[in-house]
Amino acid sequence: MLNAIYSLNDSRTEEPLEKSEVLDLVNSSLKYKTDLPLAGIPEQDGLIKGIDLLNMDIQEPDWTIPNFLPIGLSILGGKSKVGKSWLALQLSKAVASGEKTFGYQAMKGKVLFLALEDSKSRIKKRLKMQGWDKETIKNIDFYFLNGFQEDIGKLQKGGSAKLANIIEKHRYQLVVIDTYGKAIYGDHNNYNEMTCALTPIQSIAFEIGCSIIFIDHHKKNSGDNPDAILDIQGSTAKGAIADSLIGLYSDKSSSSGTIFIESRDMQERRIEATFNSFSGMWNYKKDEGELNMTERRIAIINAIKDLEIAQIQDIADNLGLDKSNIHTSLQELAGVGQIGRLDIGKNVYYFLPDTTESIEEIESKVRRDIS
Repeated sequence: MLNAIYSLNDSRTEEPLEKSEVLDLVNSSLKYKTDLPLAGIPEQDGLIKGIDLLNMDIQEPDWTIPNFLPIGLSILGGKSKVGKSWLALQLSKAVASGEKTFGYQAMKGKVLFLALEDSKSRIKKRLKMQGWDKETIKNIDFYFLNGFQEDIGKLQKGGSAKLANIIEKHRYQLVVIDTYGKAIYGDHNNYNEMTCALTPIQSIAFEIGCSIIFIDHHKKNSGDNPDAILDIQGSTAKGAIADSLIGLYSDKSSSSGTIFIESRDMQERRIEATFNSFSGMWNYKKDEGELNMTERRIAIINAIKDLEIAQIQDIADNLGLDKSNIHTSLQELAGVGQIGRLDIGKNVYYFLPDTTESIEEIESKVRRDIS
């Protein structure tokens, strides 16, 4: 454009100005407001003025699960076999169904679960143990390792952008990636690599208002003084990028555990919970107390105690009720782990979880009885 002005100056003025004078005029003109776009300066459509931001009516939610799981990128860490994947699947169930978990109502929406360390049969078994019903199961999609490698690949090698496109296309409310190490290779302490791997999916999470959980391992020497940030492997790089860090701590000799949550938008939160090996669920201690033990629920528990292992029709016959009158109570009791639930084919069996038998022994016993 400057060369065009020089040309006009030479051809259309009686006494052409010196180039330095033309340049001074051009620079001077830039000081004044104009509605004409300046050549070489791109349109700044992404620029937002502060006053406009304050006046915006922003409806996006801040939380997928209030005071537990914020919008953005979270890392759920813990030692091996502590119950991280169970907890992630439990949070997925709450979102897929829109039910309560850890005392708070989850925002209902679609879930994508990347089970990169599990087999299809193991995930199917866990879904049954946690009592996923037919309507809830419609709201979750899975990627296993082979499918992930074919469709997405390493996140720091372009996979993050591919995953972001999938998240945006299906409008997922929650995405679980189990585990961090299977999705992102290389040096987890390298800030540039981690930024490259995480930024595309973190950006889409904020854009559409969803939560992304990476499951990761704690350092071997963690646990003496629990710290949700410092205990994460490669904590320097990951902690700087993540919007929330969730640390799960549990003594393997006990079913009790503690969940620590560090978030940009709230002070550290500590949750005491117990793991129910029959329902595959972490129970927030207040959850069981919040379930009002009505006469009907007590009667259902007593009926199952008498029957040992029973289907809904058996329990209804024992109580002299129609099975439609006890279905909801059965699901609520199973949801907090006060009764056990076992799905075999299209049949559902209930039992008391204080039995000395393992879930595998109970399933084997039921299969023998129905064969």
